[in-house]
Amino acid sequence: MSKRKFFRTISVLSLALALIFNNSSSVFAKNALRQSVSSGDAVSSGDVVSGGDAQQIKPDDGTHYKDSEQKGSKQDNNEKPRVNSNDIAKIIGDSKTASAAVGKIAHNNTISDMRVAMQTDADVLVQVKNLEKEYMKEKHITVSKAVSEDVAKYVDENVISMIGAGFNAEEGDVCLDVSVPAKKEKINTKKYQKGIQLDIKLLHDGAEISDLIMPVTITMAVPAGLNMNKLVILHFDDKGGFENLDLKKNSDGTVTFTVTHFSTFVFAESDEVKAGEVSGTSATDTTDVPKTTSKATSPKTGSGMNNMLFVLLGISLLSGMAALVGKKKEKIC
Repeated sequence: MSKRKFFRTISVLSLALALIFNNSSSVFAKNALRQSVSSGDAVSSGDVVSGGDAQQIKPDDGTHYKDSEQKGSKQDNNEKPRVNSNDIAKIIGDSKTASAAVGKIAHNNTISDMRVAMQTDADVLVQVKNLEKEYMKEKHITVSKAVSEDVAKYVDENVISMIGAGFNAEEGDVCLDVSVPAKKEKINTKKYQKGIQLDIKLLHDGAEISDLIMPVTITMAVPAGLNMNKLVILHFDDKGGFENLDLKKNSDGTVTFTVTHFSTFVFAESDEVKAGEVSGTSATDTTDVPKTTSKATSPKTGSGMNNMLFVLLGISLLSGMAALVGKKKEKIC
């Protein structure tokens, strides 16, 4: 075999091997990604995933905020309710009393699922409202509200209404108490401006209700001084975390939101909320927590194969060059 044919053979083989390794690298990386997802590992929001069927982008969430100073959670605005009006209607129709219906609803559905349904499905909210009236009659329950003088300066008590509060007691009076929190929560003032903090509690005969049986939907006017189009509501928990609540912005200047527990609520403005856009998402946001990344990282399995690819391509190029040099020498001779 002549030198020229030898180098051509080496070149062809090198290119073939390079193509094989390149294809194997792609398949291996895809399989590694599938294995990571199937095992429940999260992919960091900063990672670029290639070769997938779809790419999902969620602003801040969260499901989660990406602030360097605060980390939090968001409710998924596009989450579909697992409870619908037909389910509620069947339970009510099969129950002899309102009390029995409430018990079945609470037993058959999680409080989180009921919250989504009450916040997003107007028919379910009407059903819950009517059922609450019957329940309160059976149990002789009254519902009231109390707003402190400090809060009354920017929140109109007469515009506050609620649905679901009466379910969370067996008898007596249930009161929605709104006051200024004894200790204010720290918030990211660069992201959230004009924060008005309210301590909202649900009381039963003066004692705070800590565990709700059913969610409570609250409708109230936007606190004075805040722009409705930029409004967000941050709902804090006892550990300093918060969730950015889903809001329904009504044409009469009120907002509606649904909760499964009560604590400090921060009504604030955010430039990230566009006019007419639903604000919200859900989970834990803590103050002064550095930005963290997911434990899972993008697969690095392709890096070694890429190095091999470069080596093979180099051999191929060198072989090609040698073949050309040999050809020129033959012509000169």
